[in-house]
Amino acid sequence: YSGDGGIYDDDRILSYVGNLRLQDTLTKDLLFTSSFSANNFTENYNYFSPTYLNGIQNEAFSINNNNPNWSWENYLQYTKHIGKNNFTAVGGYSAYRANNYYSYAEADGIQVSGIYTLQTVPSGSNLTVNTSKQTKTTESYYGRLLYDYADKYLFTASLRRDASSIYSPQYQWGTFPSFSAGWIISDESFFKHIKNVVNFMKLRASWGVTGQDPGQWYVKYQQLYNDASYLGGTTGTIKGNASYSYLGGVPSTYNGTTVVTPYNYGSNFVNNGTKSSNDVRWERYPQWDIGLDWNMFNDRLTFVADWYRKDADNKFLWSVPADATTGYMYYSGNYANVRNTGLELTINSRNFGPKSAFQWNTSFNISFDKNWVT
Repeated sequence: YSGDGGIYDDDRILSYVGNLRLQDTLTKDLLFTSSFSANNFTENYNYFSPTYLNGIQNEAFSINNNNPNWSWENYLQYTKHIGKNNFTAVGGYSAYRANNYYSYAEADGIQVSGIYTLQTVPSGSNLTVNTSKQTKTTESYYGRLLYDYADKYLFTASLRRDASSIYSPQYQWGTFPSFSAGWIISDESFFKHIKNVVNFMKLRASWGVTGQDPGQWYVKYQQLYNDASYLGGTTGTIKGNASYSYLGGVPSTYNGTTVVTPYNYGSNFVNNGTKSSNDVRWERYPQWDIGLDWNMFNDRLTFVADWYRKDADNKFLWSVPADATTGYMYYSGNYANVRNTGLELTINSRNFGPKSAFQWNTSFNISFDKNWVT
């Protein structure tokens, strides 16, 4: 460690965010859009604690974290109006890449003559270094079609194909369709006789599937540890401070042999190992929704009613208790399905006219929900 006089804690952060967007009208009805964004967060943290501060020994730490990522999206949008028919079509491609670089170094009990320059760091169990590099990439193709006739009959359909690097090859791609339809009943001619009371009414329905990944980038791989520990086993490194000190450190060798194991005991008798699953796949969330919106008395009284059914298929679970005979404490994988069905009603009212100096609004909401886990 090297620093200025009196400075024992040096934390430096650098971050940037950049965006670039390009649009070109290829024809009167066809628009091309391309956007690229990149950002990064870098932190370099160095810390030195001499014996006379912590009461035990000289300690030095160095932590470096770097997270560069970028995304790129390109799509075409076609818009056409033919009489009362309105069409909009969108087709595109997107890609994303994220990286994480991390290193942690610690030295305990090092010999220095002062606080400015580290003179020697002898080899031994008092040195700890951890490094990691993680990369995640995604790729997507998508299309969407919007149609309406006279702003009265509405229809939307979309389809996505997404791939993620965190899955095994046979499960990398997921397909996610959706559609919705709407009918503005209050625009029909037969409705005009009651429009002075009910000024707006819309019937709508939708169905769609969204996808979500478990989050951890290498969940399909079995995590291994350099852990040769047992209850009370340490490397003899002094930890803690002047008020409370103890022997710590996790041994990585047994009888001179380096140990690589999926069971991490951490110098305890409890194994916290988790069995991975190589058939990890996209979580899928299908959802139905049927609703009715109606407004009365020039929108002073509004009602929204919805019936829904939301499913979660192949939901990923991190900590499913494992049989003791497996050697693991937990399983992980796409083990659960969840279903929610319900009815929801919302009523809003504006109790005084827009010209009133005093305003009073009320809102009422009630929902009924049932939940199953399978």
